[in-house]
Amino acid sequence: MQSLRRILGNRLARIAPDWSLMRAQAREFRSRRRTDDLQWRPLPPMRHRRVESAIAVVGEQVLVIAGYGNGLDEVLHHIDRFDLRRGRWLEPIAMPPGSASSHLGCTCVENRWLYLAGGQVGPQCRPATDQVWALEIEHGNWHALPSLPEVRYAPILLHATDRLHAIGGTGPERPRGRCEHWSLGVRDGHATEPSWREEPPIPIAGTHRGGVKIGEDLFAFGGQQSDARAFPNDPAFTCDLSDLGGPVFGDSFRFSTADRSWHAIAPIPHPVSHTDTSVTRHGRVAIVVGGVLDPNMCGELVQCYEPDHDRWRLLGHLPRPMKNVAAAATGDAVLLFGGQRSKSGEDLSNGPILREAWSAPLPSRVVSR
Repeated sequence: MQSLRRILGNRLARIAPDWSLMRAQAREFRSRRRTDDLQWRPLPPMRHRRVESAIAVVGEQVLVIAGYGNGLDEVLHHIDRFDLRRGRWLEPIAMPPGSASSHLGCTCVENRWLYLAGGQVGPQCRPATDQVWALEIEHGNWHALPSLPEVRYAPILLHATDRLHAIGGTGPERPRGRCEHWSLGVRDGHATEPSWREEPPIPIAGTHRGGVKIGEDLFAFGGQQSDARAFPNDPAFTCDLSDLGGPVFGDSFRFSTADRSWHAIAPIPHPVSHTDTSVTRHGRVAIVVGGVLDPNMCGELVQCYEPDHDRWRLLGHLPRPMKNVAAAATGDAVLLFGGQRSKSGEDLSNGPILREAWSAPLPSRVVSR
């Protein structure tokens, strides 16, 4: 009996802090709730605080991939898995040795293959990589694909017509946004050609912008044209936070895979960057979650783009202003994991990194499309 009590007591001790956090989240949201806005409810929080995490939905699981931990000196090097049906976290998947921990390009194909490209290896503002990896999700097996032509921080990575597309980001020097666009033929998790092919560059160079595939076309939204750099000659590559990059822009583009050409589309009404982990898709609607209004101001809007009408709509607001939240739409809901919140509702500058998770039903005008 004492052994059973000890086991139950230890289990409750682990669970209780999470339930306490969820109750506090719910109370705070109710105090800020807007009429007819998105109705957020807390999900079981993650094991770690994290930001700049890539994300993918695989069947009934959400994969939250790597990222910074509780600050720039800590990086996570594993994939956490959230079971949507049972509402709980599963055992993590280890990342391949030497792979990036933040600023990753990420896409999932056929609920079977996860692809990662580029990204930053290590904490602070350390160098990026040109590595490309494929994970067979069911068995947890990694293998390498042909490397990118050059190292990249924060490229958009999308899959269409049996090709991976790596778009934009920043290069080895880190601060300067790039416009290069490359593609690689893939099938069943393996490359069908030995190297990446040069594609038409995106019209405006940029980084920290998100993108989605809708139909067989690729979309890229907003972003910024530079990023923070490391202090010169610093062996620890400490980030110089006196210049977080910028400016933020709303220019957005569609790439037609049929004729391999870029076309300008309606710009984001409220320009944001740091949405590279925060753009998702539901049906034929793209959803842009939060981001930054300038490099040091978190946003709280959820904006959606309808390519069939080339127009934007405001879906609602986040539970609080946040940037680089890992966002995914699945079923008829949008899910949020981690991210960095503002210091307060009035002070929108960068505040704490979160381990919270949220869910909200999508409005009927989105679900019906």
